[in-house]
Amino acid sequence: MRRALIETISRSEKRKDVLMLLQDGPVDMPVILKTLNESRPALLPQMKILEEGQLVIKEKDAYMLSKFGRLIVNDLKPLLDTLNILEGKLDYWTKHNTDCIPQELFNRLRELESCELIEPELCEAVELSRKAISMCLESKKIDAITSLYHSEYPSLFMKYAENRTDFRCIFTKEVLSRFISDNKEQLQKLMEYPNVNFYIYPDELHFSALMITPDFMLLRLLTTSGVYDPRYIMAYKQSAIDWGKEFFQRFADRSTLLEAL
Repeated sequence: MRRALIETISRSEKRKDVLMLLQDGPVDMPVILKTLNESRPALLPQMKILEEGQLVIKEKDAYMLSKFGRLIVNDLKPLLDTLNILEGKLDYWTKHNTDCIPQELFNRLRELESCELIEPELCEAVELSRKAISMCLESKKIDAITSLYHSEYPSLFMKYAENRTDFRCIFTKEVLSRFISDNKEQLQKLMEYPNVNFYIYPDELHFSALMITPDFMLLRLLTTSGVYDPRYIMAYKQSAIDWGKEFFQRFADRSTLLEAL
């Protein structure tokens, strides 16, 4: 009995893996076996099913997508990329406020490919991300948004300034007020550096933090009830960094440069 195409694709991880592997062109069988870590006897029945479904074509010992296979994979890849983003992190995404993410960017959440959910130890729950800070201190460009004030900001921002890092940071009027209250002199000193620019966002920010450098993107969301959560998403692929840049720019466009206190 002929299999439905949806069954051919959905009922076997091996068949899906083969289709995704062939998306860039023909692949020899030994390479397929090595890449998928499969034996020939185990994989051949799956290849036969894909051939019968007219999704792949065999030429000698190589396989390639048929024109219909390419059509399906072109639509399948975005779905699988989205599922990969949610896989193992669905609890985080569903229990946090994602309404702060512009709809167009939320629809492209798949671009945060290979992202990690970082879960700090309890003793580090109120600290800044040591991993992110270490990478920032090596970076020449940092864009950040924060809705929270941290006592480490003045000294950390001064390191960015002295490193001649191109540093842009957006925060709310409430964060500015706290910064002035706790360390106005340091803030004034920071504003004298030409490579440091602070911007004020006029409304409430419904997330904790966003940070983008040429090497990573960090996103820390609030829970759906607006509570701070130390967990955060980090991603390193260029697609995720570009996604983060667009996110930042949406808020930068509505923010005002802080020129004087």
